[in-house]
Amino acid sequence: MRTVLVSAEISLGLEENAAELHPLRDAYLEPWTRCAPRRELLTALYVASKLASLNGALTWHRLVSKLDGPQPDEYAEPVPALLQEFLAAEDAPSVEESE
Repeated sequence: MRTVLVSAEISLGLEENAAELHPLRDAYLEPWTRCAPRRELLTALYVASKLASLNGALTWHRLVSKLDGPQPDEYAEPVPALLQEFLAAEDAPSVEESE
C-alpha cells in the first residue's frame, strides 16, 4: 500500500498523507476491519509504511553492492534517500490526524 500511496502522491503532486488519498487508503483497509478495529489498522499501516522504507534501503543496497564497475554509484541514490525517509518519519499520527 505504501508504494501505491507514494506513487499517487508523486503523480498528483500531493503532500504526504494528503486528505485526497484517504478514500483510497480507507478502501484498502476496509476489508481488514473484520480482523481489527480501524484505529489499529491505521497504526499498523503507518508502521508498515515506515518499515517499508527501511526494507527498500536494504534491498537497494543488496542489489547495488553486487554490481561491478561504475554502476553502483549510479544506482545507489535510493539507499541513503530511503534511510533518510525512515529516520525522518515521525511517530504514528493519531486517528483524528489521519482522517
